[in-house]
Amino acid sequence: MFIKLFKILFLYFFGFILLAFLYFLSLFVRIKINMIDSDRIGHFLSWAFQSYSRKNVKPNFFELNIIYKDICNNFFLSKIKKKIFICDGILGKIFFFSHLINKKFLKKDIYKFYFSTGSAYPSRKNMKNLVAFTKDEIKESKKFFKKYNIDKNFVCLHIRDSAYLKSKKLFSKMKKHTYRDADINNYELLIKFLLKKNYSVIRLGNITNQKIIIKNKNYIDYSNLNYKSDMLEIYIILNCNFFVGVPSGLSSFATFNKTPILHTNLADFGYFDWNHEQFSIFKNFYYKKKDHIKKIKITEIIKKRFHLIDDTRDFMLNDLIVKENTKKELLSAIKEFHHKLQNRDIYYKDSKKQKKFKKLLIKNLPLNKYKKIKSKVCDFYLNKNL
Repeated sequence: MFIKLFKILFLYFFGFILLAFLYFLSLFVRIKINMIDSDRIGHFLSWAFQSYSRKNVKPNFFELNIIYKDICNNFFLSKIKKKIFICDGILGKIFFFSHLINKKFLKKDIYKFYFSTGSAYPSRKNMKNLVAFTKDEIKESKKFFKKYNIDKNFVCLHIRDSAYLKSKKLFSKMKKHTYRDADINNYELLIKFLLKKNYSVIRLGNITNQKIIIKNKNYIDYSNLNYKSDMLEIYIILNCNFFVGVPSGLSSFATFNKTPILHTNLADFGYFDWNHEQFSIFKNFYYKKKDHIKKIKITEIIKKRFHLIDDTRDFMLNDLIVKENTKKELLSAIKEFHHKLQNRDIYYKDSKKQKKFKKLLIKNLPLNKYKKIKSKVCDFYLNKNL
């Protein structure tokens, strides 16, 4: 107890001294302190990728990048430290406590809590440079492929659930984001379709709640193996043929690497990154009535701005139920996506309903975020729900 109290007093003391210095410095130069969300890989990657992408742009202010939380992926941290200047460890904690003091008393605008996905343009070259694997790291990663007889063609599958947030004791975030979770068992037909097409399917995830039994040597449940590492997970994503899953931190690696993606079970699609070329289908929205439920079409979802709800509790307050994609919907989605991918038609011309959807969405996004939308919704889903 005494040690913990001493540590807190130590951090507050030096946090106060640091803040006084920053306040003095701000009289002469503009300061921006980026507080990096490093305990969730999507936030961590998005900041790092954007920072690296604008590396050669000289800012007209004094800027520092601060890591003050637990590290979700130490391998990724070790790579970006070679490319981007970062303060972490005890110095990062002192910066955080200086922020707490500033928030309580001075309220000076020098701290920025950083998360942005749409500002950085995807680039395989930038991703390759940011996460540059050494020859030994590549050799070590390839041992996994040899062990599980994975040839050239393999697909990444990631279906998020609440296990990771629970393991990190991030209970408030877990309760908020349960609407984003999905059941891996609904993906059975999708997985079997890919296996029939001679792909190896690697289910990713460090910690998961659910398992699915697929009796096929080409289905590898990496999430439940002992053979895994921070490095290997990233290497697998950056080298797959395409990525299938729900919007998550891991899918961000595929996004910024310009890997083809099929996103499923998307609910808060008003905040989806429509700036990148990828495919998606949405969860199904219903009004909850006394003795029944009524399905809501996409047009009404957007007009009533339900697509901007990003908290499970707000769905409940609006008497809304979001149901996961059915096995048949997921199968239809992968068939359409795979067909377009195989026929090099991934960037095909928009259908009338695709154009109608994009026009409607642009009008109902916060701050007019997009002038043009590059992502697409699967045609079968729009034909059924728009």
